[in-house]
Order: sequence, then C-alpha cells, then structure tokens
Amino acid sequence: MLVLTRKPGEAIQIGHDVQVCVREAAGEMWIAATVSSPDDVAWASAHEVRIGVDLRVFVVASLPHALRLGVEAPRKMPVFRKEAYDELAVERQREERERPRKTTDRPEPPAANLVPHVVALAEDEARKLKHNYIGTEHILLGLLREENGIAARVLEWLDVTIGRVRGQVVRIVGSGEEITPGRIPYTPSAKRVLEGALGEAHSLGHNYIDTEHILLSLVRENVGVAMDVLLDFDADAEKIRTEVMRLL
Repeated sequence: MLVLTRKPGEAIQIGHDVQVCVREAAGEMWIAATVSSPDDVAWASAHEVRIGVDLRVFVVASLPHALRLGVEAPRKMPVFRKEAYDELAVERQREERERPRKTTDRPEPPAANLVPHVVALAEDEARKLKHNYIGTEHILLGLLREENGIAARVLEWLDVTIGRVRGQVVRIVGSGEEITPGRIPYTPSAKRVLEGALGEAHSLGHNYIDTEHILLSLVRENVGVAMDVLLDFDADAEKIRTEVMRLL
C-alpha cells in the first residue's frame, strides 16, 4: 500500500488512465476519481473509491488541511514501480540518518546460536497478535526486536520498522481472537527459514548463527507473509542481501 498526503485540489495520477483528486465543499474534504472508462468506478462511501476490481483508494487519516490517502493495487500496476514512488512523491516518512557502516570495533561473534532467542521473540509476537502459529512474519518481527543485530540495522536502513511491519501483518492476515495456550507450532516456511540459517552461516564461513543469517535465510526462502511485507516496502531479496554483505 502507498500512503500519500494531498491537499484540496491536489491529485494522484495512477498509470495513464486514473486520476484521483481531493475535493473540498462546505468545509468537508472528499476524494473523486477520473478514469478513461467511467463505468468502471463504483463508490463505496464518500471517502473511498473503488475502480474496477483491482484498485482501491481510501482515506487513511483526515488532517486539518489535507487527507492522507492509501492506494491498494496489484503490484503489476505502474503505481507500484519504484520510479512511480518518486513521481508520486510518496511520503515514506524516512528520517535523515546515517547509513549503517561496517565497524572495525564490532564485538566478537556470539558463541551461542541466536536462533532460540529470535524464536522466543517471534513466539511473543505471535501471542501478541493472538495467532495460533509462528510464521515468517513473526520471525521478521523477532529480528526487528533484536535491535543490536545486523538484521535490524539493515531493515531499519531500508525503512522497514517494527511498527510498519506489525501494521502490514495485521492488514494481510488480521489478528486472532484469543491467545493460544502452550507451544505454538511453526509453519513449514518458518521451519525452513530457521533451519536454513545454519546453511547461510556455513556458506559465509561463520561458526555461529546470528540475526543476519536468519534474515538471509528468510529472503532466500522468498515466500510467505514476511516477503510480502518486505516487498510492500520495496525491500527485495537482492537489496537485503547486498546490505547484509556490506556490513559483514
């Protein structure tokens, strides 16, 4: 989903055929759509536009002098290409910060395997969301909670923060109704990610497993809710692997 802020009179151009504009009348702001085929537009409410079956534009928040709009569309649509992010001036709300660098005073690698610790954090996230399974999305959240790890540093640089990821997870799979007692089972993808961390460590000549190896295994798996979330933030496997290798 893209999030943009528009004042009255300002529009969003999506591809060649769709334009969505913020209007104001009698002190109330609303959104209107102009498309090449008007028959494709259906109105769900005064603050939501559905265009065909693929495109949805809706109000995320009403600000004093603007509307914050969300755009949901298939990834194949031009609005989701990287160059379109720049053309649409998408508000990514990125802080000005220094890119993480490889440090010469990095502490010695941990003697212990960090997989159990990340798994414990992932299980905690699953319980918070009242999910009855541990999936790749919970592992991703666990990696982000291990703030001093390379994985969290890489993800933070790519604008993948724990708050944004939690929000996307809830949007994609929702939250449960009650907390699961006892042990929570892993999905097959989550199991493969955790098992694959050892192979990632060995391929790099490391005799330990840290957060970067789990993250590399996650993007190598390349399926599951976690990858859907990462791609929503334009953080694909190649970008993540490149940043991890730069910091090692």
